[in-house]
Amino acid sequence: VPLFWSQEATKLNPKPPINWHRCDPTLSATRLHFSDLLERYGTPQLVVNLMKSKKADSDEVRLGKHFESAIERLNRELPPSIRILYRPLDMAYYNKNNALLDHLSRLAESVVSRVDFFHVYQGLEGKPERTQSGVVRTNCVDCLDRTNALQFFVGQEVLKQQLTALNLLPEPMLDFDSQVVTVLQELYDLMGDHLALQYAGSVAHKKFQLGGSRPRMMT
Repeated sequence: VPLFWSQEATKLNPKPPINWHRCDPTLSATRLHFSDLLERYGTPQLVVNLMKSKKADSDEVRLGKHFESAIERLNRELPPSIRILYRPLDMAYYNKNNALLDHLSRLAESVVSRVDFFHVYQGLEGKPERTQSGVVRTNCVDCLDRTNALQFFVGQEVLKQQLTALNLLPEPMLDFDSQVVTVLQELYDLMGDHLALQYAGSVAHKKFQLGGSRPRMMT
């Protein structure tokens, strides 16, 4: 979350409070972050905030509100063609109501349809038939478990579209229990573990297990 805040994790307090150390009235960190994304990926910039939003008295909810307010302020200054598209999705809430997978699937379809994907049919020397424009930017608090879960669904949607473009699928549909989706999920699990080790010193907690107890297929 591109604001000035921090947490100090301890063994006695697994959910430490969020500290605000610096006042940033000009939103310098937020501006720098989105300016970098715009230069790298172009438009549209799609922001999906996965933090909790239902619990009123919560540091996480307040952080999410600050982030949303920052984006609203930036959008008032930006021309309509490059304004940031913001979407909150309280994953914890939908997970409790057994509606998470459906929401993630539909959201992934929506964002991929907006940014498109890279596809070239004639190898390295060929001209791309399709290219990505813009980026899907996701966050939770630590940008590990929840963020990786949504990014998996985005990756799965892109994979379906790419296989269809290559005429390997008749339509962009893959069984969630298929081997190719299982391998893709394990790739995201491994990536999440490596990022968590670098960022937090342990593997990802994987609170949102999307594939149940399926056996590991990669080592």
